[in-house]
Amino acid sequence: MSEEKAGVKPAVRIEQVSFRYDASGQNVLSDVSLEIRGGELFTILGPSGCGKTTLLRILGGLLTPLEGVVKAGDRDITGLSPEKRNMGIVFQNYALFPNMTVSENIAYGLRVRRLPKAEIRQRCERYMELEGLTEYADRRVHELSGGQQQRVAIARALVIEPQLLLMDEPMSNLDMGLRIRMREELRRVQQQTGITTLFITHDQNEAMAISDRIGVMRDGKILQVGSPGKVYNSPADAFVADFMGVSNHLSKEEVLALGLDPAKCPSSGGTYFVRPERLMLSDQNGIRARVLQARFCGMYCEYSLEADGKLLHAAQMNLGASPRREGETVRVTAASAAASEGSLSGGREAAR
Repeated sequence: MSEEKAGVKPAVRIEQVSFRYDASGQNVLSDVSLEIRGGELFTILGPSGCGKTTLLRILGGLLTPLEGVVKAGDRDITGLSPEKRNMGIVFQNYALFPNMTVSENIAYGLRVRRLPKAEIRQRCERYMELEGLTEYADRRVHELSGGQQQRVAIARALVIEPQLLLMDEPMSNLDMGLRIRMREELRRVQQQTGITTLFITHDQNEAMAISDRIGVMRDGKILQVGSPGKVYNSPADAFVADFMGVSNHLSKEEVLALGLDPAKCPSSGGTYFVRPERLMLSDQNGIRARVLQARFCGMYCEYSLEADGKLLHAAQMNLGASPRREGETVRVTAASAAASEGSLSGGREAAR
């Protein structure tokens, strides 16, 4: 599954790839086709066990597909060993050499390629500076923080100037605050170098924050490919809708009752998917509902509501008003309608 863009050639192409670890078992990947454009940061997003790491390992030459073809540009690289693919890999555990310094770790791939010493030094200095590691050049990796070790792993992968950078959930060992800072750092470096990057994650927020495009994966198949906004706002099916975030599953009649246009709501099999932020709490317009739960989340408030036996989810920006109380009777309507009556801030208190 691919999304074409005029004038941009794919750096890597996967054509009808299938794979299984056990000859008697089920396929881990089933007829997967995908194009990654030159210079983009493409993310494979999916739950554990969906096959995303297997796909990365096939791209890197660590596994050979049962069926299908892997191409770099127009060249078939399906049977090539990893060292002949010019691809950098950052593993989940970083796989750094503890007996080497930062600069020695970063230089390792260049030494294996037997580049001249002057070029090795020049490249190492460049990528250490890019990753903010210059002052740590002579330290052993065990003396570094988790974020610094991640930077070393990224610099080591980038220094060989790969055709494709493969990253297998590299943020998973970091705490949330550092994870957010490092994903911003990764995006900055990727844009600065222009190296085509495949990023693997199960974290929806991480994928949406850094990606040019996302491929959502489930049970060895890619269900949808598109920009973060496209995949979030126009999910292809119920799984994508729910995996990308909370979604209300509504009938056409329910969509109309909430003041939404069915033609502007993504749907599959007669079910319409409506994000919580498209619904707002009101005092005048919309359907009657009872607040089951109110969760204050800082920038916004999340609500679970019951309307005539139907569970609804709504979200409102925090503009200073107190959240609605659990058990309170409210009305729920389309966000645009609620905005027009000035209820974006949470209801009666905001209007006073």
